[in-house]
Amino acid sequence: MALTAERVDRLLHLVSTAQDDRLDCDGCFWRLAALADVQLSDQGSPDALAAVEAHLQSCAWCADEYQALLVALKAVENVY
Repeated sequence: MALTAERVDRLLHLVSTAQDDRLDCDGCFWRLAALADVQLSDQGSPDALAAVEAHLQSCAWCADEYQALLVALKAVENVY
């Protein structure tokens, strides 16, 4: 497999955008409630939740779980 200029560019892009603080799905799951609380109260997301937001952008399963949590919390909020 030859290293073409395109492959080198892609590799450099991946290396330059790598994040050490990436969460796995379990770590993200335990922080979803905190992110939902912040977003539902119309507060800006603190830097501590940036890793959760980044994970949600790259993981469809966690993003679906988060959206379901938001729907449930909004429904409960409307009842009370």
